[in-house]
Formats: sequence, C-alpha cells, structure tokens
Amino acid sequence: MVRTYYRKTEKVPREILIGALRHLKLLDNLNLQKIAYRKVAEGFGIPKSTLFSHYQKVKDLDSIPENYLSNEVHNRQILKYKEEEELVEYLKLAMESNHSLTPSEVRKLVYNFVIGNGIKCPLMWHENHTAGADWFTSFMKRNKCLSLRKAEATSQARAAGFNYPVVNAYQQQLGAIFARHTYPPDRIINIDETSDQTVMAAEIVVAIRGTKQVRQTTGAERGTNVSMICFGNAAGGFIPPAFVFPLKKVNRQSMNNSIPGSIAFANGTGWFDGKIMVDVIEHLQRYVKSSKENPVLIIWDNFTAHLDYLVVKKAKEYGMEIITLPPHTSHELQPLDVSVFVALKKYIKAAHMIWYRNNPGKRITIHEVAGLTREPFYKAMTPTNLISGFKRAGIYPFHNVST
Repeated sequence: MVRTYYRKTEKVPREILIGALRHLKLLDNLNLQKIAYRKVAEGFGIPKSTLFSHYQKVKDLDSIPENYLSNEVHNRQILKYKEEEELVEYLKLAMESNHSLTPSEVRKLVYNFVIGNGIKCPLMWHENHTAGADWFTSFMKRNKCLSLRKAEATSQARAAGFNYPVVNAYQQQLGAIFARHTYPPDRIINIDETSDQTVMAAEIVVAIRGTKQVRQTTGAERGTNVSMICFGNAAGGFIPPAFVFPLKKVNRQSMNNSIPGSIAFANGTGWFDGKIMVDVIEHLQRYVKSSKENPVLIIWDNFTAHLDYLVVKKAKEYGMEIITLPPHTSHELQPLDVSVFVALKKYIKAAHMIWYRNNPGKRITIHEVAGLTREPFYKAMTPTNLISGFKRAGIYPFHNVST
C-alpha cells in the first residue's frame, strides 16, 4: 500500500451522506419492493456506489448511529484520534523531561498498548513485536506538531540545574534590577565565549547510495582551539568580538581579513582568563560609553574569569551592573547560546568547506580562523536572532520562564 495517497474524487460531506442514508432507511421501513438507490443518490448529489456501500453497513440497524462517520478513527487506522492525542501528550511530557523517545521506542510502546487493550492490529505487528514503519509514518503525518530531531546531549548537572527554584530566584533578582533602573534594550548586553576551532565537524553531504564510507577533507584529525567572545544587546546590535589565540604573543597575521574593530589576545591555553577579561571590559567601554548616569547591564554566565576581582572592579568603575546566570542554565537563559551560536557554528563549517575546495592541499591554521569567521559572524549576529534570544531567555521583554 502506498504511504502517500492522493484522493482523486471529492469526499461527500458527512451531513449529506447521513441524510441520504436516513432517507433510504425510511423507504426501507415502508417495505417497498425495490429501493431506488439511483434516484436517492441523484437527489442528494452523491455517487450511487458510495450510497450503496454505506447503506449495506447500516441497513440492519434500527437507526443511523449519531457517531457514524464522525472520524473517530480513519480507515485502517489502529488507534482512535483521542488515543493518538494522549500519545502525543505523553511524547511531549517525555521531551520536556529530557527523555525523548526514539521512533523504534514509540513503535514498541504503541504495540504494547494495542496488545494490552485488545485492539486489532496487522499480523506483521505480532511477528515483529512492534508497530509497523508505515503506521509510524502515517502517525507523524496526522500529527504535524511532531517532528524527528537530533537530540542535544545534556548532562545530568545541566538538566538538574534548570529547575523552578533556581530559575525563579534568578528572575526575581533580574526583576529587582529592572525595577531599580529602567534599562533600554541597547543597554542590556549579553557577553559569552565560544570555541572557534581550526577543524570543524563535517557537514552532511550528497553521496552515492550504497557507499560504505564517505570522506571529507579537513586539516587534521583534531583542531586547535581559538576562543571568541561575542557581545550582543537586546535591541539587536553587537560590537566587534575578541579572539584569544594559543600563542605567547599576538601575531598580526592572525587577524588578516577579520571582523573590523575586533581585537586579539594571546594565551597559551587559547582561552580567556581574568587579565584578558579586564581588557575585554575596556574594549566594551569604548563602544557603550557606560557611566553611573547612563549604565549598562551585563548578563553572562559564572565562568571563573567573569568573577575575577579585577574584572568586577573595572566594570564598576565604568558604572556597569553585572548579573550572572545560575550554573548549568546557559542553554536556556543565555541569549547568545539560545539563538546565535548554533547558526554561527553552522556558517563557520560551511566557510571551512568552501576554503578547502578553493585551497586544495592546504590546511586551516589558527591564522585563518578570524578571517573565516567574518562572514559567518555577520550572518548569525542578525538583529532578528539577537532580539529573539533575549525574548526567549525572558530578559527583554522581561517575563517569567521558570514555569
């Protein structure tokens, strides 16, 4: 049986068909020698064969049931619509608790439900002890709110950290800040770091069916980490980012063709520390011109370098107010994590693949990273993405996301 069937004729409205069946039932009760199917069908404007086949199902009943053709269950559909709605709610609950079910688990769950409730199902289900693939495909088509997604690995600490008491306490603190001072959206700034490596994971590519292994050229098996710190505000604006290279001294070559206004630092670990973060605050101040009369609100996570005494002291000197996110909640409460960095990594991967095609035999080093990040940065740090991130995180417009 085909999985996608397109109806070739218009479906007869239920009210018209019920009326025709009741008319036939009335004629049948009058004990006429021959029921005029053709005349009744022409009178109601429906095909004779349709009227005949439906009447054969109800002619032995005393009256036409009220729920006849009520779409409680589709032809060849195993579960009723109400039962499928309950299944959808269960899948939603499983997703919200970070325990989403795979397609095979859903099929086994449905099979156990069918067997436990004595519902008739195809013989193939009994042989395989699971619901069929065709049923699952049809189920997904009937319930457009469901889709197949690749789940993001979430540690138990992160899953446990995002809970009502923790998030509610953070939002009460944020609400108190907004009650004390009215920050316009362009003065609410999220600062966050991300890794910008020389080797990115390969993208999905087109290949010949049946090929056992498809390869994609990269510079090395593992890449070298270059850190990047981004700044975005609730009005959809940004300032040039900062890079940290795993070097002892900054090489000007590393910033060739980079984002105009961006700055570079050198650190053996390739990551930010307290000393560098002081310079990052200076970089931010050159653009926002913060003061006690016109302060900015900085929102970032509780990374060690963010809590360094000299960093906090420098921010206060410029009148900057700081609020840190609760531990293990940045995946939901950090605007840049929510709406920017996923797109940024995707665009960087594409830029790396184009570079390798245009430079056969060469490999990407830390000196090309900043230049290759330029176009992806502009594509990801759009006003739409930034505004959406602050809104989803409940920061601006301020609203409760802990429920």
